[in-house]
Amino acid sequence: MRNLLLALMLVGTHSVFSQETPTDKRKDLATLEGRAIISTTGEPVSGVSLALRALPPGTDTVKVASDADGRFSFEEMEPGSYILSASRSGGFLAEVYGAGSPGSSGTPLTLSAGQVLTNIEFRLTPLGVISGTVVDDRGNPMSGVLVTATGAASMANRIELSNDAGEFRFSGLAPGSYTLMAIPSEGPQPPATRATTGEPEQSETRLVAAYYPSAADAAGAIPLEVVRNYRGSRSLFGKRPSTTYGER
Repeated sequence: MRNLLLALMLVGTHSVFSQETPTDKRKDLATLEGRAIISTTGEPVSGVSLALRALPPGTDTVKVASDADGRFSFEEMEPGSYILSASRSGGFLAEVYGAGSPGSSGTPLTLSAGQVLTNIEFRLTPLGVISGTVVDDRGNPMSGVLVTATGAASMANRIELSNDAGEFRFSGLAPGSYTLMAIPSEGPQPPATRATTGEPEQSETRLVAAYYPSAADAAGAIPLEVVRNYRGSRSLFGKRPSTTYGER
């Protein structure tokens, strides 16, 4: 009887498990695959944060990261239109797929039912660098000078101080045109004036603000154009001397 009972229990257990079937995946879901690369060299970029946002705005967003080969994959996506964006800290511009310029909306990607969209190539724009040296009218490097870089597109200022060797460096610059200005530590000085008292004059040489390369005002400045992956050559500022006059 014991053997018979055990056999019946085993048969019953087998019968229960044989009735279980795995849940079928939805066949109407889509997949999007691609690769993140450097726009200028074609090299893969790992650790890129990619976001696939469904349209219209306000709907779900799915995020993934690129692997060591720059590859990424969005799986089991609902059919529809999406906006793909990418960002990575450390030298790349945050961008939208298909955008012709920073700030534009980009090109929507449409996924149909069951589609596997492959070979999406997301080209990341490396940010630029401008570096240089601040010198006085004799060519001596000047430390502690405030240097500003103003972008023509955004009019936003970036500010750096020159080091002990007179050097400054602006990194992480988006492509565009920039105007550089050096301001003395004592601040901008008023135009030179001459005393009219008839007394002997005593001159005092002071430094005034200068625009790159050595202009007295913005009209004489030469903007620097930062292109993709730009590494600006060292720029020399000629800090302009200004002579003011006063009484003894």
